[in-house]
Amino acid sequence: MLKNKSTNFIKDKYVNKYISASNNIYFLTGLFVLFNLFLFAPHIISMRLPADDLVANWQTLQYFFSYRLEFMKRGLIGTLFDIANIQPTLRTIWILSFLVSNIVFFLIYSYLRMAFKSLKSPFVWIFLFLFLFTISPATAWNFAYDEGRSDVINLLIELIAVSIIVLNDKKFYLLIPLLLILGVLQHEAFIFMNAPLIMALLFDRFIHKKISTHILINSCVAIFGVSIVIALYGSISHINLESLYMLIYHEPLPIEMPTINIFMVITSSLSTNILWTLEKYLTFDMWKNFMTVIPLFASYLYLYMKPVKFLSLSIEKRIIFISPLLTFPMFVLGVDIYRWFSIILINMFIVIVYFIDAKVINLDKYKGQGVKNSLYIIILSTFFGALGSYTPFPYIHTMIDKGIL
Repeated sequence: MLKNKSTNFIKDKYVNKYISASNNIYFLTGLFVLFNLFLFAPHIISMRLPADDLVANWQTLQYFFSYRLEFMKRGLIGTLFDIANIQPTLRTIWILSFLVSNIVFFLIYSYLRMAFKSLKSPFVWIFLFLFLFTISPATAWNFAYDEGRSDVINLLIELIAVSIIVLNDKKFYLLIPLLLILGVLQHEAFIFMNAPLIMALLFDRFIHKKISTHILINSCVAIFGVSIVIALYGSISHINLESLYMLIYHEPLPIEMPTINIFMVITSSLSTNILWTLEKYLTFDMWKNFMTVIPLFASYLYLYMKPVKFLSLSIEKRIIFISPLLTFPMFVLGVDIYRWFSIILINMFIVIVYFIDAKVINLDKYKGQGVKNSLYIIILSTFFGALGSYTPFPYIHTMIDKGIL
């Protein structure tokens, strides 16, 4: 009895000391600096910042799209660049990606503060979850590797919508349909990558009478309406494709383009994308590379599923729980499978935090050797760098190719 009291006293004393120390702003500053070190990593390694040169590749071509030519899919960001008379150079695209990534970091921090405010010792949990978000190969590392992609911008839109839902201020709910429209105009993959989680959270709020019917209906109409518009009118005409090519390369469009070219993002049909993607799944390299990331994915999945008894959840909570997995159509529509995995991992993170806030799961469930092993694997994986896009852990592949490893 005395031994137990003594042990509890020592434990309480240690925890209280840790809680007191963790309230220091230096902890958050440290994570912010670490997050930005990962964002700067490619340029620290190359010892140069992006040049002020025009750039057009798979990641950045959409910055040249503009509604001035015609309405087209992925034309929103390029139109904003066009209106602001900003040249889509390596430098301007990098600056935008850097700023958006940092806004995402602070939105995640704000989201954690809102969700964990009722917990005992909330700052400890905020710090721990923010640390896990920061070191993940799917976040800062990947934002830096894939700078220019629409993913981080769409994640920003998603986090704004999620924050509005968690904040539960009715006057801001009117922004949700607009955010859904902006997300799809920014990149049509938003329909599968980001919208399912937003819609699942809205449905949960509707079931619990925290939002009105018209908010849910307006959101559904917005996402389906803009998706249909993109499907029907999102392709570019040949004449405007010639104008776009001339704008970028200052020479006429070739009579015969290579079979695989960056303009496929605006010209290829849905069936072409599906066939091209399925062909990649028939290659040995695809599956060999996939084997290298199974431990990381399995660790995240274990932490996601361990505290949740799925069958005991209400219907609306089950929908939230499976919403990150509704990204899976992207595995048929595009070859960048590690991009799709990245957003799944981020959405799992968002759902777990939401469930903790909603008292669906208890943090006490995160105990045991399995949890420790999963955390060890996740922490170790951060040393491998970005999760990647078409190939996993591309920094490791680069070092192997250069003979460094």
